Amino acid sequence: MASKSLRRYDVQAKVSLIITILASFGLVVLITILGRNYNSELRAIMYGSESIYAPLVMLGTAGISLLSLIGLVLGFNSAGQRRNNMQTRSWVAFFLGTAVLAGAVICLAMFWILKMKL
Repeated sequence: MASKSLRRYDVQAKVSLIITILASFGLVVLITILGRNYNSELRAIMYGSESIYAPLVMLGTAGISLLSLIGLVLGFNSAGQRRNNMQTRSWVAFFLGTAVLAGAVICLAMFWILKMKL
């Protein structure tokens, strides 16, 4: 039971990488959803006023941001520790979590600026 404890740095490295990869898949889905409704002629993201599109984008962004932040913190916490034999996973999770968090914020800003209700 102690080998699966989140207090161990190698377990933190593994979990942080898994969580950050899940967040990156979520970011790909969010970009796909935003790109599907983007109208290049109007330069706007169009959606119906009664649809659940806006709450879906907001909740998706919040979930992706939370997952990437958790992966980022766990990766940073376990990186550089002597007892962590998975240093590479920690650093990859840290930098990937940072990139996914920045991508989620950019997607939210893009949606907020370019949104157009029908």
